Amino acid sequence: MAAALYHPAHGYYTKHIATVGGHRGDFATSATLSEWLGKAIAAWIKAEVALRGSALKDALGRSHVIEIGPGSGMLARSVAKAAGWWFRRSLRFHFVEVSPVLRQEQRTLHPDASWHDSVAAALQACGGRAIIYNNELFDAFPVILLRWNLPMRNWEEVYVMLSPERGVREEFVPLEESRPGFRVPESFRREWPDGQRVEIHAAWEPWLADWQSGLKCASMLSIDYGGRGESLYQRRPGGTLRAFFKHQRNTGSSIYKLFGRQDLTADVDFHRLQELGESFGWETVASETQASFLERLAPGAVAAGRESAFIAQPGGAGEAFQVLSQRFGKCA
Repeated sequence: MAAALYHPAHGYYTKHIATVGGHRGDFATSATLSEWLGKAIAAWIKAEVALRGSALKDALGRSHVIEIGPGSGMLARSVAKAAGWWFRRSLRFHFVEVSPVLRQEQRTLHPDASWHDSVAAALQACGGRAIIYNNELFDAFPVILLRWNLPMRNWEEVYVMLSPERGVREEFVPLEESRPGFRVPESFRREWPDGQRVEIHAAWEPWLADWQSGLKCASMLSIDYGGRGESLYQRRPGGTLRAFFKHQRNTGSSIYKLFGRQDLTADVDFHRLQELGESFGWETVASETQASFLERLAPGAVAAGRESAFIAQPGGAGEAFQVLSQRFGKCA
């Protein structure tokens, strides 16, 4: 999965993605459907700056805003627009982006922003003080795919093999053999229906660890589709891993086709993400649905039109997407 998404020469995000949203894209996001998510994030940024004051500002009185994985740049444009001219003057935008194609698209919308190859580099440019947000970032991290073997009562890791005779096929290796000493999350340590598949975003922890030392004072907002713990897999025996190509959702063996040409994604376990953040010293401020977040910070979204209602209403994207708000540092 890591190679399919991020291989320098053949990866989806590093080489083949055309854009996000629209007829040229393979998938849409809440940000490409409506400006109301940007309005809510702008309100959140204003609230964090007001609450934490000069601790989030540099010597020139500016607040540095980092978006990780800004896609087409549409979300940042909505955020900047909703911030208003006067407040926007005090903001400096930084983008962390691995895709050369998307960087070029972002530059057309944000010529005055700064681009960085990593969060660590962005934080260094901000002096360790920043307001950070991301939308549909954590779902795109590579996963460990597991299958429950009920007769053996153990987890097996799913491997993908390629041979001239049989083509692409799956093989199953007991987890204690494929990854000795690896511990599955607490919520997975029970019996499951035979063949149940789950995903573990093991890459989150080293990625977060890579840039924690550069933090002094920060607020972070993470928005993505997912849930909490084992509830992610209710009525989902095949797990949540799927692919998107030309706005078509592909599951099962189809995820192994079009290597590097389609997006791969798995739902985010927000319980695990929150736990990881707290282990690195982040304080959890709020964990809520996107519907609740929009109702608090952009209460007009539901009445603003069909697309805005879609991302805001409970029962749809408003409930499928979760929002995690965190703070780091005492910032005195």
